[in-house]
Amino acid sequence: MKQKFINLLLWLLKKLKYEPADSLISSTINPYIAPVVVREVKLRATFSHSYYEKLEEEEIKNILVEGISQQFESLCKERIVISLLKEYNIHHIVLNPGGTNIPIVQAVQDDSYFHCYSVPDERSAMYFAIGIYLQTGELVAVSCTSAQATRNYIPGLTEAFYKHAPILAITTSKLERFQYQDYMQAPDQMSLPVDSVKRSFDLPPVTDDNTRMQCINSAREAMLELTHRNPGPIQLNIRIVD
Repeated sequence: MKQKFINLLLWLLKKLKYEPADSLISSTINPYIAPVVVREVKLRATFSHSYYEKLEEEEIKNILVEGISQQFESLCKERIVISLLKEYNIHHIVLNPGGTNIPIVQAVQDDSYFHCYSVPDERSAMYFAIGIYLQTGELVAVSCTSAQATRNYIPGLTEAFYKHAPILAITTSKLERFQYQDYMQAPDQMSLPVDSVKRSFDLPPVTDDNTRMQCINSAREAMLELTHRNPGPIQLNIRIVD
């Protein structure tokens, strides 16, 4: 599958001179994946076309393999999470649209299984999610982007903790190597107060079958923990490749 995408992108690079990359990609591959690929192609296309003409085909492949394989790692984790949301009957999901949670937003917004609520402000979104639970008695998920978005969840998560509201906070963050290195928008997302979530789970990059199974098991445990003993909020953090 990865080789097919590499071949597709090589073809797109040649076509960029004649047609917009967006329409070409969107008409060729899955619409959920298309925006990620569009972003990657545009990133590589910031160089002049003469830059590519000077490269050998193998060099271009190496550039694309590195960039696209990183995107696949993230998408794999998000597909795992979305699949398990369905398995554990989590229909309601409050979305705080942002750059790093685009794959989740796009995957659920056109899926009739989910009831999606778009709330741009993270603080309001968490209280909104609590309201959904109190009204319906059903499990609720929320999804936000990286950087300081998770911090904005803390007041609402604290409320959910003391109300025993089972809210699954799906957060995103950069890899551990960027933490405490003065890297932009890379706070430690796993340092939430002890009375804001029952537990936090961290999904590592998927690099092989072992890490994929680790992601599945951690995400499954996070959803089970929502109602284990006293119900309450759980953090499920997805590491992204910046």
